[in-house]
This record gives sequence, C-alpha cells and structure tokens, in this order.
Amino acid sequence: MSESGRYNYKGINAQSWAAMSLFLQFLRDPTFSQIDLEAKDFEDFNLVFKDGRKIICESKDRQRKFSYPELREVLESITARSSLGRDDEILVVCTKANPNLLSDVRHVKYFDPVKKKFANKGYEDRHLTLLSSVKFWVVPPSFNEDVIYSLFAELINFWLPAPEIERFVDNILVQRIYKGSAQGSTYSRTQLLKTNNLRN
Repeated sequence: MSESGRYNYKGINAQSWAAMSLFLQFLRDPTFSQIDLEAKDFEDFNLVFKDGRKIICESKDRQRKFSYPELREVLESITARSSLGRDDEILVVCTKANPNLLSDVRHVKYFDPVKKKFANKGYEDRHLTLLSSVKFWVVPPSFNEDVIYSLFAELINFWLPAPEIERFVDNILVQRIYKGSAQGSTYSRTQLLKTNNLRN
C-alpha cells in the first residue's frame, strides 16, 4: 500500500471514530434524531435534530495544522453542494489547528478587521457569511476512542468485561459507521438504542 493510501485509511478511521463519538455524545439528547453518514450534498457526516437543525461535520486527521486554506475549501464545498439553514452549524473535527484561525473564527462576527483578514486570504462573501456557523473540536483520534468506550459502558443495560465492550464497540464501528459511510447510511437515535439494548 502506498503512503498516501495509508493516510487515506488513517483519515477514514479518524472520521469513523469522530462520527461514533459525537453520535454517542448526543444520544441522550431527546431533540437529537439521527446521524447521516456521507449524506448526498454534504460533508463527512451530519448530526440531525428533530427540529431540522443540522451539525455538518468535517473530520480531518493530518500531520499539519488545519488552517485558513483548508477551512475555505470546506466552506466552498458546502456552498457549492448544499444550503445551510439558519440554525445549522459546521463542526470541523481535527487533530491540530492553527490557533490564529481558531481565534479569528471566534471573533469574526465582532470585528471588521478580522473579516478583512479572511477576505485577504481569498474568502469570498459566500464563505464569510458562514464563518459565524463554524465551530472546531480539536482532539486526537485516541480521545474519541476513550469517549466511545466510556459512553458505551454507561449506555449498556448489562455488565460486560472491558474486552467484550471493546468487541461490541468495534463491531458497531466497523459494521455500522465505517461500512455505513461507504453506503451513505443513516442511523437514528432510537434505532441504535433498540438494536443494541441500550438505555435511553
């Protein structure tokens, strides 16, 4: 396998861990409806709520820090393929991020010089209007693994030794999330709870 191929698999794995981690984190929220994996006209996965609100998620696991050009690419992709609702959010899950970018995204709606900084970096009006919807979650993939195992252990209706929980999680991760991404699958909150005898 080529080096670029290995990086592709690494990125796909990080995306699957992030998707499952966020799905489990929102599972107890009664307004949460489903996760859409590789949905048509969207990014890596979407968290969808009963009122129609979406969190559009893009997962990046790279050696270099996620910075201004990468964010512009994500925003360009979203504007080219889909429309954002008023309450929708864009969540970038990444292992490293430029701290100046994180600060500028937080402050862009308050300060015109920050908006001009983005414009000078090639951001067009359609990108600038989306910046207030952007959030970042900067964590290593290993963090999502820990979160998943912890949340899953809490949600299960019966005691299992740690190796069994790991096997159970890995099965869901591979069979539902990883393979589901290839098929553009959707998994509802109630579907996972019922299928796996989890607490609501």
